[in-house]
Amino acid sequence: TLPTEAPIWVSEPFRVFFPLGIAAALFGLLLWPIHYAGWWATYPAIQHPRLLIFGFGSAFVFGFLGTAWPRFLEAEALRLWELAALVVSWLTAQVLYTTHHIAGGDLASGWSCLLLLVILGRRFFGRESRDLPPPGFALAFASVALATIVLFTWAAGNGQRSTASLLGTRLLAYQGFLLFPILGVGSYLFGRFFQVPGERPPAKPRFR
Repeated sequence: TLPTEAPIWVSEPFRVFFPLGIAAALFGLLLWPIHYAGWWATYPAIQHPRLLIFGFGSAFVFGFLGTAWPRFLEAEALRLWELAALVVSWLTAQVLYTTHHIAGGDLASGWSCLLLLVILGRRFFGRESRDLPPPGFALAFASVALATIVLFTWAAGNGQRSTASLLGTRLLAYQGFLLFPILGVGSYLFGRFFQVPGERPPAKPRFR
């Protein structure tokens, strides 16, 4: 990563997003027992998956990609305003989901995903980029792009016009959004976890 004057928690966004994601996961899981205990009036059938996928899941995707992507590109780390914008949009979505403003939460989540794409894309296509990320990271980038489309579709009220559109968008959002990054990043990391002693890890293609 290029030198930066930002604090370490800005250049390594996982330090911010991972704790936020864990908090979202705990709250999303607790919605069921507190609902059946009579302390939460709203039935959390929609809130629960939104908080788990676009709260917990997106926080880990944002934190990991925001940290690893610039490093693999040997580009500038995230700036303070970029991290702040991501955190504010993410938190806005969680608050809207919690207060059962689902369409508003989808819209905020869509903007946060789009903002991440812009931040990552600026470093990939910008002049400061000196290298390429591992090939599997393209799946993680694609998953964020697909989630962005689905979230804006839901926010516009177009995701439930038919059974096919409902099931298709839910599969892309609830499964694809996390499965693609796991497959993409896992193809890079697992080969190093189970590397045969004495063998060098596979080389990463050079950009220039």
